Amino acid sequence: MQHQRLPLLRLLCASIVFGWGVAASAATIQAGPADDVESMINALNPGDELVLADGAYPMSGRFGVNVSGTAAQPITIRAAEGARPLFHRPDAGQNIWDITASWLTIR
Repeated sequence: MQHQRLPLLRLLCASIVFGWGVAASAATIQAGPADDVESMINALNPGDELVLADGAYPMSGRFGVNVSGTAAQPITIRAAEGARPLFHRPDAGQNIWDITASWLTIR
């Protein structure tokens, strides 16, 4: 009987090692004006959602966003319910975010 379980055990181990059929867990991450939002955005994985609290997010320079979601698991950056986050750069003569992304929604 134990001999019959060996192929199933091997398949289970292979699926863990190679990630077959194992969906990554999407996370909902809360951020506020005192957080390092640039790092938080760039650490997002497919399916993740970054929720921005109300307040002013002062910036001393522009920052780069480089993320990739998927069609099945897009990345979302959004304001918390009723919040109006404001990214502000006093000397901004240009954009404040340089975005390189796929399957990213900002709302």
